[in-house]
Amino acid sequence: MPDSVASPVMAARPVAQVLTVGELAHRKHVFVAECLQSKAKATRGTYNRCLNEFSRWVEGLGGSCPMTPEAMDRYQEYLTVERALGPRTVSTYLTALRQFVKYLVTTGFLNQNPTLHLKITSAPAPKATQALSAPEIRQLIAAVDTSTTMGKRDLAIIYAMIYAGLTETDIERADVADMERTLLGIHIRVQGKGSRVKAETAPLDPPVMEKIADYLKLRPAHGLEDPLFLSHSNRSRGGRLDTRSIRRRMTKYLEKAGLRRPGITTQSLTLTALLLWLQEGKSLREIRGRVRVRKLRAKIAHLQATGMPSSE
Repeated sequence: MPDSVASPVMAARPVAQVLTVGELAHRKHVFVAECLQSKAKATRGTYNRCLNEFSRWVEGLGGSCPMTPEAMDRYQEYLTVERALGPRTVSTYLTALRQFVKYLVTTGFLNQNPTLHLKITSAPAPKATQALSAPEIRQLIAAVDTSTTMGKRDLAIIYAMIYAGLTETDIERADVADMERTLLGIHIRVQGKGSRVKAETAPLDPPVMEKIADYLKLRPAHGLEDPLFLSHSNRSRGGRLDTRSIRRRMTKYLEKAGLRRPGITTQSLTLTALLLWLQEGKSLREIRGRVRVRKLRAKIAHLQATGMPSSE
């Protein structure tokens, strides 16, 4: 009889390695300290937040997780379904996890990388900021309740951004003393990009000054060095209104007016000032003397190329 044929040796399937919460915490600390030391503080913070989320998920599994492709699929499903995070956020979380797991493989803790198959979709490019049309400006203004001091303040801010081209930062930094009466009308001192002092000025046309004056009549007594726009919330009443609060208030009115959509943000108000000046026939030089926005020429070209909203 012929010699029996030896059975082929079956390839041994790698034993799934397990990562415990304790081991994860230790190795995450070393990873951030060693691999991310040259990164910006904000980047390190993002990695920490993302890996902390993974750690919470592992803890929810009972304190340990088999580092297999199947487990990574379940984590992605957890982010997408249970946490209901958007594609952009999920991509950020998975990118951080993939870099961390790559480090675990490089240092010999893991034999294989179970995250290589994960599909990390690119975040869609944010839609370019758009200006408001004349009807939209009217809708926004109508959304403000001017029966309160806060409403008077917010309407003054809207006018200062749309008709004077002031930015969120200009609004935050403005003091009462910055407003000056000149032979050419009332101007407000502003701090140009890269400057530490308010060495530039922007004109405040009569409609803008009227709204600011209406607000100043109602707000608490003010000295020249006081902020022009105060916070009227219970937590920070009387303090300077910061850009975060300005953005939140303006977003609220955009939503109330039914104008919130991709491309329409608080920055749209300042961009609308450019649009209005272009429609009035002002030159680039005249506009540059009234507003401090980045890439001014490119923004004007974008408005002209995409078709400027109607002034009707």
